[in-house]
Amino acid sequence: MDIISTLQQFIRAERSGDWVGHLRSLRRMLPYFAASGHHLYLRSAYNYLQNMMRLEREHPDVYQQFLQGNHTVRRTEKHWGGLSTDLIIEQVFNAIFEDHRWVNTRKRDD
Repeated sequence: MDIISTLQQFIRAERSGDWVGHLRSLRRMLPYFAASGHHLYLRSAYNYLQNMMRLEREHPDVYQQFLQGNHTVRRTEKHWGGLSTDLIIEQVFNAIFEDHRWVNTRKRDD
């Protein structure tokens, strides 16, 4: 499987809440991280995968929730509406920052 297919699979898994597909595609990314010299990504992704492989045994309730697609955040009920938590945090932070910047600009204009 090539990198484009792997990335497509990862995006599909994230957007649809497919926990098994999420882990499978991330595992397929490991050689690409290593080959491109992204050793911090490689180490982080590897550690993440190791922890998630123990999830079913150590936290079965969380594992069941993730299997149901609850490892992503949904702002709508659309099938492709799942987003990763880091993306949601970034979007919220950017919205707050933009709003705050508008308020500061508005104060200077008055």
